Amino acid sequence: MKKIKILFTALCCVLFAGNVFATPSSEDIKEYSLKNGIPVYYIENNENSIDDVSIVVKGGRTWLKPEQSGLEKALFLMMSRGSGKYNYYKRMQISYEKTSGIFCTDMNNASVISLQCANYYLKELLPVLTDGFMNPVYPKQVYDMMMKEFSQEIQSTYNDPWSLLKRTVSDNIYKGHPYETSTGPTPDSLKNITISEMKKLHKTVLDSRRICVIAITKMNPEELVEQLNSSLGTIKALNTPLPEVEVKDVVISGEPVILTNQAAAGTGYAACAFQTPSNTSEDYFAADLAASIYSKTMFNIVRSKYGTCYSTGSYINGSAAGYGLEFFYMISNLNDFQKCAEEARTIMASGKYVSKINDDGSYEFAPVSEVLPGTKNTLINSIYSSATNTGGRAAIVCSALIDYNDMDAYTSMVDKIHAVTEDDVLRVFNKYWIEQPARWFAVVGPESEGIELK
Repeated sequence: MKKIKILFTALCCVLFAGNVFATPSSEDIKEYSLKNGIPVYYIENNENSIDDVSIVVKGGRTWLKPEQSGLEKALFLMMSRGSGKYNYYKRMQISYEKTSGIFCTDMNNASVISLQCANYYLKELLPVLTDGFMNPVYPKQVYDMMMKEFSQEIQSTYNDPWSLLKRTVSDNIYKGHPYETSTGPTPDSLKNITISEMKKLHKTVLDSRRICVIAITKMNPEELVEQLNSSLGTIKALNTPLPEVEVKDVVISGEPVILTNQAAAGTGYAACAFQTPSNTSEDYFAADLAASIYSKTMFNIVRSKYGTCYSTGSYINGSAAGYGLEFFYMISNLNDFQKCAEEARTIMASGKYVSKINDDGSYEFAPVSEVLPGTKNTLINSIYSSATNTGGRAAIVCSALIDYNDMDAYTSMVDKIHAVTEDDVLRVFNKYWIEQPARWFAVVGPESEGIELK
């Protein structure tokens, strides 16, 4: 039941010759449909011998409650580790013998389970992927191993001041927001990740309205669709309405949050958080470029001149509800680092970039326009560098579908980045870094308890 539709010239691969970014090549994505309406996005793999077939389920963290954080991730991990026809040990054997793997990925608005293997084995291994998705099993030994991994991840976060800081920022910013639910488990949600809860969730995942397939392969598309029809094509559409969740911009305000942690003894870690444009905003790439340019000025002033911390910079969180951070890693002077940051912020807002610190401590300035072209090239390379392998190309198509609902999203990014001007960068910097309300967060050693941040 094929309905071929040329959707766009989309997948871009990056060719590097020194620092030169080659124009992305294009490939046609053809859309087919399984007998139950599940779309299959097919890309002929002419790049290498490794194929990727990904089953994408729309929903993700926004469809779950905070106390269910990590539940969908756990379910997809169990899918990837065993099924009715292929238990955990059989999976391990197949992976070794066929040099293949089944992987899962959690996104804000979807979860993905993928098969990667040599194209020679794809027809043979597709049933391993689909049986895992449709008929996962939950052996106690495998479940216990997963839960131990989760516990260790949580413990590691709370034992590391830098990880604890980032977690604290996210928890506070997204309190009461659809993103309050985390893709991974939290200390409060861990107890709710049970086999019975995963089984309940699995029933809602098997809904043809939520599913699509992305296939980058040499396999004949008609043959692929025929094989998928015998498995995924039998999944029915549920009668329950699909959730409609509005992901609004975050509102950042409040007093500073300062935690003490023994692992931060003798130093400190801090971040200043503020709202930034969403990843679909016209200002998004201007903000990303502003963060990169500002980071260099921050480093030259806060680290190189004053030596108040080991590392510093700024970045934005690219999502539908974005926020930005100025971060300060391993602070040696907790009393003065904010003054140094304010100096860097003022210089950037005036349209200048600190290119060098002279021996006498004076600055050499350059206009933002001078460093903007190189910063654009770096950003473009970072976006498309993953497209050099099959899994990365599949991830680009998945992101275009789920994050942007626009199969042309990644094709148009290069033009959008090149269109950003110096005025755009400075306007966005002043709007978000200067004018937006901000909130400070810090993790310090016990000896610094009671320190104040302004």
